[in-house]
Amino acid sequence: MLKLSLAMPTEDDGEFNWELLEPNLLLAHVVGSCLALQGVYRVAMKAWPPTPDRPWDLMVCYDEFSPGDMLNYDNSRKTMVLAFNFEQLGTAVLEKDYSWMVPIAVRSVKIKKVLGGWSHMLRRFSACCSWELTEGPRLAYESCVTSAIT
Repeated sequence: MLKLSLAMPTEDDGEFNWELLEPNLLLAHVVGSCLALQGVYRVAMKAWPPTPDRPWDLMVCYDEFSPGDMLNYDNSRKTMVLAFNFEQLGTAVLEKDYSWMVPIAVRSVKIKKVLGGWSHMLRRFSACCSWELTEGPRLAYESCVTSAIT
């Protein structure tokens, strides 16, 4: 199952059940479902095989957006979105929306209620995905992608 649920403590001593997508499984699912991405990952893995000593360069971006009319937006609907990709796929691929994995979309009003806010949520997300931010990001993508493209 792609869905992951993390219990996040809130400022009112409660708990927020944060639902997101497990990035390793999301990556395997998307690559396994998209022939174009299978080819891209095959080429990249042959050119730059990821190893524990030389993992791929993980690119992570996140930003908030407010859906709706630019002139009459509703800030209560503001949403934080996180996406990731790999530099080794090349610029031509990174420019394609379909190549980015988006495991997180969470309302900003929910983030504000969590103890530690977005930084706490990002830390929990990183920990549950086998990323070690102190030693550079590591994602268990090799086995996921290898199984998806073979």
